[in-house]
Amino acid sequence: MKAMIIKSFLPAACLLASIVSQVQAAYVPGEMGSLPVLLSHAKVQESLKLTPAQIRSLSGIRTSYEKSAAATSAAAKAPGADRKKAFNELEALRRSANTQALRVLDRTQRTRLVAVEHKLLGANLLYFPAIQKQVGVTPSQAAQIADIRSDAEKVVAKVNRRFEDGTLGSSRRVELLRADRMARGEEILRLLTPEQRDAFSALSNPQGM
Repeated sequence: MKAMIIKSFLPAACLLASIVSQVQAAYVPGEMGSLPVLLSHAKVQESLKLTPAQIRSLSGIRTSYEKSAAATSAAAKAPGADRKKAFNELEALRRSANTQALRVLDRTQRTRLVAVEHKLLGANLLYFPAIQKQVGVTPSQAAQIADIRSDAEKVVAKVNRRFEDGTLGSSRRVELLRADRMARGEEILRLLTPEQRDAFSALSNPQGM
């Protein structure tokens, strides 16, 4: 079940390389995937204690997002299409849908959502400065994490090129990206002190939850 959720959460265009390079003051849930898709899973809905009305609203957001994303993806496959423009349009669609989805949730549910992402994505969340700050990552550690992130971006780009030129199937692409993501997470965890690992683990169990 967890593998299925991860597969559907990560966007089809695999936006990791472009997303994690952005420095932000605060971490916003969904930075590594599509929230309407993630929030469509029963286990996640149960964890966040979504109401029937919220589930209906989120379903409508997902339907609209997927319809627009499918049309953009189809147009990108046309001869002479501007793939970079299509990529940017897909990213804009994802962020817009994520913003709409977050508005459906209350403050407690948004806190729970970060915990859900922690369990799904592991130490890859430490790519984000806001998460690093919560864990107490030092400047030296942050620099090493940046190097790991840079290497991950290169792998994502290489795998996506193979997928785009038809030499790599969709399922194998997902497998390769997931394996690399997990390996990067292990690298990051090895950089942390026991106290920092405890602080990071606490993100999956917010106080009062």
